[in-house]
Amino acid sequence: MRENPYLGEKLVSVEVRGRKISELLHSMARTAYQGRKLGEVYEVMLKMFEDPKVTVFMGLAASMSVAGMWKLVKWMVDEGFVDVLVSTGANISEDMIEAMGFSYYMGSP
Repeated sequence: MRENPYLGEKLVSVEVRGRKISELLHSMARTAYQGRKLGEVYEVMLKMFEDPKVTVFMGLAASMSVAGMWKLVKWMVDEGFVDVLVSTGANISEDMIEAMGFSYYMGSP
């Protein structure tokens, strides 16, 4: 069979059982749609974290406190996965509101 110049790498079905999350993410880079993008992001992040010359920027354009993810962002900074954090004012003001003892709630659609 002749090689087709229009065909790239063959897609592979993901095996889920008995795999670590890291193995699953790596294999998703060989799938399609957003699964592939998730796997590609994982591979890029690994390269970034392993390279001491890389400065990792993280941009936040959404309300992370309201989304319940502020502790995750803090952990990423504390553990050295993020060097520079760029935020909108919403993150700062909503974090202050939470620090004052107020809470956020899920609404129904």
